[in-house]
Amino acid sequence: MQVVFGKPRVFYHPSAANLAASAVGLLSLRVATPGNSGCKSVFIVYNSTQITHKKNGNSACLNWTGENLAQSENSSAHKHILIIGLTSVKLGALEKTNIGNYLIVDPMFQYLRKSFPADPIRTTLQLSPEFLDRYAITGLSHKRFWTYRPGTLLISLKDTLLFGIYALIKPLLGKPAKKLLSGSRLLTQLDWADVVVDFSGDLYGDNAPLNRFIEETFKLQFALWMKKPLVLFASSPGPFTRNFLYRAIGKRVLNRATVILNREPQSSLYLKNFGIDPQKIVDTACPSFLFSRNSGADIPRILQGEGIDPARPKVGLIVSGWNMPTPPFDKVPREQSDFANFLEVISFFTRQKVQVILISHSNRIAPDGGLIPGPDHVICKQIYAAMPESADKALLKVLSKAYDPETMRGILAGLDFLVSGRLHAAISGLSQGVPTVIVDYGFPPKGHKLLGIARLMGITDLFCDPNDKEKLLAVISGAWQERAAIRRRIEQNLVGVKKKAELNFTLLKELAEKSVE
Repeated sequence: MQVVFGKPRVFYHPSAANLAASAVGLLSLRVATPGNSGCKSVFIVYNSTQITHKKNGNSACLNWTGENLAQSENSSAHKHILIIGLTSVKLGALEKTNIGNYLIVDPMFQYLRKSFPADPIRTTLQLSPEFLDRYAITGLSHKRFWTYRPGTLLISLKDTLLFGIYALIKPLLGKPAKKLLSGSRLLTQLDWADVVVDFSGDLYGDNAPLNRFIEETFKLQFALWMKKPLVLFASSPGPFTRNFLYRAIGKRVLNRATVILNREPQSSLYLKNFGIDPQKIVDTACPSFLFSRNSGADIPRILQGEGIDPARPKVGLIVSGWNMPTPPFDKVPREQSDFANFLEVISFFTRQKVQVILISHSNRIAPDGGLIPGPDHVICKQIYAAMPESADKALLKVLSKAYDPETMRGILAGLDFLVSGRLHAAISGLSQGVPTVIVDYGFPPKGHKLLGIARLMGITDLFCDPNDKEKLLAVISGAWQERAAIRRRIEQNLVGVKKKAELNFTLLKELAEKSVE
């Protein structure tokens, strides 16, 4: 069952005025109701407490009030989980354009629902209604949760003032003082939560623009002020080298978090050296190693349509602006000198009559709502055009179409070898046993997630700097010759890595249970 107000595809929280006028309370919620599988969608009329159940195009009034719904989701018997984070983007885009984030988010919510089968889960991550339905999650889609404009900072300052007043009058008024929090969408959601889970990956640090960094800090700080258990989930925080502000704020916030579940060990090493309490840090593994959804696409037919010979060995090459020697990462087109080293890599394989497939691991949404290849595709086409006349271009292919994350993962599974400069493309290959060389970012701040995943998988010997041509070629050529042994090594290491990925959810469940005792 889904509870929303207004238009069915949008999940909002009401304003303070509406809260005062209605007994509905928190309208942006989703309630799982066992034994009521026929209830697909429920809409709350915004200016009343009427609830309409819409099924198969027909509407009928249900005998539920807003107060009933609030009591159901706010029952003390349930653990309330709130997922926030810097990875929020516009509604539905997270699932289709940023393939890497989707490969984390899908198993994350899948395993969260397994860990908390009857508990309400809300998220500020902008996910489509179809995704939310899949795992019975409440989506909070107000711009307050995903925009980082100058006006957003003013809202955070207003929320700070509101919380300050609340903290002053709470000793005098007790529970009724909480009505003040209803004047803030964010504070209302944080107050509802028993556990706050932040999913920001490597964005909480130098990779976050100042406005986003400050706004995310406000969100984390509000959770801490409200004494909510705060979990940094599937995290790779830092580095914090941009300036004193980043370092000071980052260290303060991270040292006050309840636990930091790092998705790879290099981040843990970094945080310990940065001055974060080691007792707060736990090494886990990225949830994307648990991704298991299958698109059902006919992968051989897709490859044939792309002009790829299924009988010939296939090497995938995935690079992006991050792997170039100069910023910014989204600069397209590129100078040929930026990707000259990758031309040498391609030449190595084509001399051996091996097919090389240039793959864009990012998408964009077309005006008609369909998918088109993302900015990586421009670099792929540039690389193809720059190959010398002496090269056998018949062995070099550029995937011409955009594919959803499930289909892309299936394409990567069919490769004999993969060279990837994108983290989750590498994880897709590794999690399916594909011999994979991981290419680092080419300019600072490089972060540590790519090296961390290589360390997690026991393949640091297959990690290389894109600016070091000799080592790049040596690592790739050596790994190609030893690919059978590397495949066996990867498959052996995957068993332990997947257990570490599952540990994220075990620890989160334990924390949630303690929080409601």
